[in-house]
Amino acid sequence: MTQGQQTVVLGLEKLLQGGSSFRGLRVGLVCNQASVDHNYRHAADLHPRRAAADFEPRGRRLFQEVEAWFASDDADGPFAFVTICYSLGFDPAYIRRGLRRSHVDEIGIHDQPVTLAAERSDLEVRWVVFSATPERAAEARASAAAFLGGVSQATVVVRDYRDGYLPWSGAAVKEELEAVKREFVPDVIFTHYRGDLHQDHRLISDLTWNTWRNHLILEYEIPKFDGDFGTPNFFAPLSRATLERKIALLLQHYATQAGKQWFSADLFQAVARIRGMECVAPESVAEAFYCRKAVF
Repeated sequence: MTQGQQTVVLGLEKLLQGGSSFRGLRVGLVCNQASVDHNYRHAADLHPRRAAADFEPRGRRLFQEVEAWFASDDADGPFAFVTICYSLGFDPAYIRRGLRRSHVDEIGIHDQPVTLAAERSDLEVRWVVFSATPERAAEARASAAAFLGGVSQATVVVRDYRDGYLPWSGAAVKEELEAVKREFVPDVIFTHYRGDLHQDHRLISDLTWNTWRNHLILEYEIPKFDGDFGTPNFFAPLSRATLERKIALLLQHYATQAGKQWFSADLFQAVARIRGMECVAPESVAEAFYCRKAVF
């Protein structure tokens, strides 16, 4: 900022220009509407990628320190994890379970298996497909293997119920889900959107809720000609790289769907871009779910 012949450099600009002074450190920036540089650019818009690159090197060690803090049962001092939990009336074990979820029950295909598999190798996944011809069954198994690459425990179940006629096999499908329930206790379940107008999808959603009464269930959306998109309320921002990998896997493994209007890279990108806009995702793309009930 220039006053006559004197130049005044703001503290914000010193921070960003002198990144090497903070190299290896994590820096948190608290700002308000007046946090601008001499060109009146807001702090949130100033070199976020460069700042992240300068201050990130110790991130892994800091994460490990935080993880150890969560795991410790040491109650000495006011800032111990268990002390804070007890003062707020929370059960430390319950909070830890929520922070360390490692089991996912998958019904369907979407971005989250890609993200979770990349971030957590200790996942246990149960991936269930109810309706498939022999050709579609082969696609389902190959795509599941690709989406879940690196996951330590993954079970893929593919059934051959007639496509489009699932409601008329409802009793058998319910028995299948009950069998999964007896064998596997998931922390989060992904299933079809209850308002999906495809009869097979809708039945699976209804029976999923009927079978698992006290689990976190996220309902995903599928673009198609029915026009049944709604207003999701649970968003998962994605990186551009994750989105592009998902799209590449879909196009690679589902050759039977090629040529259909709802199955194209530009459509998948458009849906992710809209959901990214709705949740102000850092890289402008996201996946959205319907969360009708969550217990904390």
